[in-house]
Amino acid sequence: MLILSTFSFNPVCALGATLTDSEKRMTGTILGVGPGVFILAVVWVLTLLLCMLLSRAAGLARFSVILVFFAAVIITLTLLLFPRAGKFPAPVIEIKPCSVPNQLISVVKKICREL
Repeated sequence: MLILSTFSFNPVCALGATLTDSEKRMTGTILGVGPGVFILAVVWVLTLLLCMLLSRAAGLARFSVILVFFAAVIITLTLLLFPRAGKFPAPVIEIKPCSVPNQLISVVKKICREL
């Protein structure tokens, strides 16, 4: 099982087709955008909801809207200024279609040796 975990199997490559450069870059995206956009959307939706709820409050609680807004601005600036991924995507290791059967044969041999 150790050998199986080291190989990444891509059924598209196993059938002989190769991924285009744009498909390789878009592997970590949803609808063409990364997870950071969704995180920012959730932060700002929650900020707007909290601001609406706190604007109805009386007394000093009403002024906490300012703190909630600035917290959302700080989170947004942090996500924008300190991106998680680099500017260039990590290189993708391609497996040739003919090497997949060879890898499967070596896995079977390894399992049979252990039995």
